Amino acid sequence: MKEVKLVIKVKRLLKRGKIPKWLHHFGPKKYEFWTHFFCLLLKQACKMSYRRVSKLLAELGFKVPTYSALCKSLKRLTVKQLELLLQATNQFKKTLVAAVDGFYFSQVNPSFAYLDRIKRGFPRKNTQCVGIIDTKRKKWLGVTTRRKPRGEYRLAEKLLTKLLTLIEILVADKGFDVNQFYKSLKKLGIKGIIPVKKGTHKGFFRNFMRKFFRTRTYHRRSIIESAISRLKRLYGNFLYSKNTLQQRKEILLRLIADNLNIGSPTSWFKFIEIFN
Repeated sequence: MKEVKLVIKVKRLLKRGKIPKWLHHFGPKKYEFWTHFFCLLLKQACKMSYRRVSKLLAELGFKVPTYSALCKSLKRLTVKQLELLLQATNQFKKTLVAAVDGFYFSQVNPSFAYLDRIKRGFPRKNTQCVGIIDTKRKKWLGVTTRRKPRGEYRLAEKLLTKLLTLIEILVADKGFDVNQFYKSLKKLGIKGIIPVKKGTHKGFFRNFMRKFFRTRTYHRRSIIESAISRLKRLYGNFLYSKNTLQQRKEILLRLIADNLNIGSPTSWFKFIEIFN
């Protein structure tokens, strides 16, 4: 039976990430892991719970694992494996211009009408994220998360050291105009194109990187703003998980689904021939 394109994408991705056929060592090997992983991606695309995804696919005639098996499969997946899968969605080892920016996901999803009624304002429990995107191919290269807010440039420094993709030029907003961040970029061999904060003139590494500034290249930063907007519109602006580790995995799954273009309902209703 001929497989549809998206199933081939998922299988190829798991092969690149060197994920085994089954994650569990004991128990019956009824479903291969690609079936579990596809259901996890579908859960993020449909903004559903484990139980609703399993029930919906079962009622449509798909042969899928139960909701408890899907929950356990995500717990077995490590953050490092998901990070490798995210980087495997980008086949290129080098990119010319990349953009970095910070964004937030809400940890709760209250009714805004109720919040307005009780005069509480917007919810304050947020998970901080800093992501890097390839501005040419519009694919996420990596992301790091933190429950308590911290300087975005510090999270970006940590993220850049873990990336497998080589970056030549990195564009960012004024929040990353810190001399320590310029120093880290110079050590990694990356040219930083970041506008200087008003009234700031000192800093050896800042002045060294300032001569590489080019306005036309800096305007490519708008691509990551559009990507963040697309990510929240398609997959939601709040997280379902309550645990910090599971929240990080959920964010990585959303970025993988975004890189694989799993966002429209018409793309996953073609799988009845595969699961039956």
